[in-house]
Amino acid sequence: MFAIDRKRPFDTIAQAEQAWQAGDLARAEKLFEVGIAAYEREEPDGLDFALGRCGAFLLAQGRRDEAAHVLEQAIEQKTDIPAIWSDYLRIVVDRRDIDSLKGGVERMAASVRYRIEPEFLLVHARRADREGATTFAEQITRWIIERSAREGDKEGRWAAIGDLGRILERAGHLDQAVKLWREAFDEGSCDSDTASRLSMHLERAKNYAGAMLVIREALTRRLSASVEESLRKRLARCEEKTADRGPGKTSKRADVAAYSVRRESALFEPVFQVRLKPSVKGLGVVDNTARCLLASGESSTLVDVELTSGSEVRRIENLPPDDALPGARRRPGDMFRADRPREALTFPRHSRVRPRNKPRQRGRQRGFRVAQYSLGKWITLLAKYSVISSSGKSVCSISLVNTILPLPSSHVSVALRSGRTASFQT
Repeated sequence: MFAIDRKRPFDTIAQAEQAWQAGDLARAEKLFEVGIAAYEREEPDGLDFALGRCGAFLLAQGRRDEAAHVLEQAIEQKTDIPAIWSDYLRIVVDRRDIDSLKGGVERMAASVRYRIEPEFLLVHARRADREGATTFAEQITRWIIERSAREGDKEGRWAAIGDLGRILERAGHLDQAVKLWREAFDEGSCDSDTASRLSMHLERAKNYAGAMLVIREALTRRLSASVEESLRKRLARCEEKTADRGPGKTSKRADVAAYSVRRESALFEPVFQVRLKPSVKGLGVVDNTARCLLASGESSTLVDVELTSGSEVRRIENLPPDDALPGARRRPGDMFRADRPREALTFPRHSRVRPRNKPRQRGRQRGFRVAQYSLGKWITLLAKYSVISSSGKSVCSISLVNTILPLPSSHVSVALRSGRTASFQT
């Protein structure tokens, strides 16, 4: 027998979750049963939550039929908890029956207070495709296209077309995929897959002029920064292949920016871009040098980059892994901390941005200048500047390393990382 403390139903479900995470499955199952019964007696309005967590537990154990039965009970409570519907639809999708899926989505639409976004459904199509159920994945995606068109959701429809093209491409139907992508792109699609795959296949077909037209137009549609970086690289290749060069002449390919400027500021001007391999785990500034800790597998590398030119001045390889180094539990860059010059720097994926003027603020001024960078695969943002009080005295200096937030100052209102976007104000 298991000793069960008498607590609120929520506490019992929390105990069940803890037992589940600890691997004590028998105790977890018993606690879920006790918690569900307690919710039925004491807090029936929260019963769907308990049933949903129990259903997730059963699903994780591969007990799909039992999980479906429990989740059905939660759905009968008119639940609007997204995780419950996601688990339920996952079970429905595993049956590979498009009509059952449509019925499940209609039940969800009648219960929840929010719109069911196409992306919520496309997740299931992608999983079916990964598991080899290509025909079923295609059925789901075509249905999402039709559903989005009925609802007037252009972006949802374009996203589904992008996914359908990938499914057809992997199934060997490249001509159909390219036709879909071309039609959607000409309509104005801002789907990343559509622009990326269409331009890639045009490049492979040696239609460089067509690829460049697609890329230049795509770069005006505010795609994610990682996609824009990839497109800029492809554009540079196509321009290089179509350049009119004499025999024996070669030219060095220009650096492609690893970030996208979403909103410019006169305070910052790009100076150089440095790509470091392996990936950067920590960064700090010592005098006029950026000291970068690179980590890969079983070892780490320490690299010093000179901040006026971007040149690498020192590299120490085969160090212990970064989690074994002194100070590994500290904030990135702490182990390299030193007094830093008062200047404003940003490193969008290891790029330097030089200040045109030292940012000053008199008192609590309003109307900050804003610079916004949308970032590629990873970003190290380093900002160093002083805040000047109305008396002219320097009251504090602020450093941001690896997009630390929030700032410890009322004078600088925003410095954040959201998804792939970093915004900062000075």
